[in-house]
Amino acid sequence: MRMFGLFRKREMDHSQKVEAAYRRCNADERKGFFPEGVHQADIIIRSLAKIYGVSLDELDENGYCEILTSYTEAIIRKALPGSDDEVIVRGFQVRHGSLARTIEMARRAFTYTMLNRMDHSFAIESEEDMLFLCKAAQSEHEKTSPKQGSMFVGEYCFEGPLEHAIYGKLYGTDDGFICWNSGNQYREQYRKGFQLVEEGKYEEAIEAYRASLEFNPIGISARFEICECFIRLKDFYSAKETLYAMTPYLLEPKHLAKFYRRLGYIEVEQGNDLCAAGCFVYSKNFEQNPGTEQELQNIFAKTGVQPSQIVGDPTIYLERYHIPVLKERKLSEL
Repeated sequence: MRMFGLFRKREMDHSQKVEAAYRRCNADERKGFFPEGVHQADIIIRSLAKIYGVSLDELDENGYCEILTSYTEAIIRKALPGSDDEVIVRGFQVRHGSLARTIEMARRAFTYTMLNRMDHSFAIESEEDMLFLCKAAQSEHEKTSPKQGSMFVGEYCFEGPLEHAIYGKLYGTDDGFICWNSGNQYREQYRKGFQLVEEGKYEEAIEAYRASLEFNPIGISARFEICECFIRLKDFYSAKETLYAMTPYLLEPKHLAKFYRRLGYIEVEQGNDLCAAGCFVYSKNFEQNPGTEQELQNIFAKTGVQPSQIVGDPTIYLERYHIPVLKERKLSEL
């Protein structure tokens, strides 16, 4: 009888169940949903299990797969034209009721999915992480179900969920959540600034963009436009100060690339060609841009410097001219 026990199927451990759930997705789904691979799938399963209040020790491979499916399904439904977050959340609870037993759980799971989609390492590992997620989920609900009356302290018109999360991470307190208001005050002031730029009224445009930051204190787009206005006014010192002030908020590659391209334009205007070349080359670590190549060709033709000299290690030139060397960061690293 004991010999038959030798042929009994061994129970999968956690890593094997994660791998199995991950492999149930086809190659395109794995590439699109989990760019960080099975490690990201592991983070997601552990985090969502905490949100759902389930023990992974009690789940088999199918249970792991359902958790991962709840993540991918939320992304798919979010991408559909005209999707409404609250509708997605309520449908989410219906389809995955064995996991999301309450609407609050469904809302937190959906919020986590959107945050992990932007920061693949974002995990729920501590009570502090869970508290942050609960506040973010509640605030998102407030955004889709706005209160009547005027805005209150701690209520802003963020341009997207990442800006909302950045503000919460950097400036949120335990006293209450940061509400994401559904109003358009930020965009209205931003459009006013843009119109003033079109009219060549750069100083007035700066004031309009700064006014927009009262409604969205992160306001990455507005901050870049303020910098652009200073460049057109030939106030390069203020342009640089504007860029440096926004460095805590620069997480996405496209924003980091734009940061270094703007510094490159400023250095060109100030005649610091080698520093400018270092900025443009370093920006390519984050994003390829046709204008960058043209700027570099102009600099190399003017200075006679070999492109390989700077391409080898552009940080040498950044440090020489006291330019900060920024790297892509995750939301969890704030």
